[in-house]
Formats: sequence, structure tokens, C-alpha cells
Amino acid sequence: MQAQPIMVSLSERVTALAQRLHLRAMGVYANQARCSFCGKGKSQVSRLIAGGSKPGTYICTECVAVAAEIIAGG
Repeated sequence: MQAQPIMVSLSERVTALAQRLHLRAMGVYANQARCSFCGKGKSQVSRLIAGGSKPGTYICTECVAVAAEIIAGG
């Protein structure tokens, strides 16, 4: 079963990102593998992919699907 991307507005994405960055700065996400884009933890997504150049950077398969849609012009 493939995850379907959830459609949200750009302003909602920016607001959610700002909230996650604030929580990260406060140490809420310390020592937890989470998607660097949506903030979901490993138990909340089907798969996390680790970034190569920066330790602790991950992207979930849901965000990969959203990014692919954005790149494709959708």
C-alpha cells in the first residue's frame, strides 16, 4: 500500500515547519529519528531515509512523494 500525499496549502506547511523548528530548538526532538520536513517520528511513517551529508537528517516516504509531486509541477 502506497501512502497518498496529503494536500495542504503552502502557508500551512510553513506554519508547521516553524512549529517543528521551534520544538527542535527547545530539544523536544532530541535523540529521536524524525523526518526533517514533516516532523513525524519513525513509528508514524512507513520508512525514514537518512541524509548522507548531515547526521540526524531524515526524510519520510510521505515527504518524498510530496517533493516528487512539487518537482513534477503538480
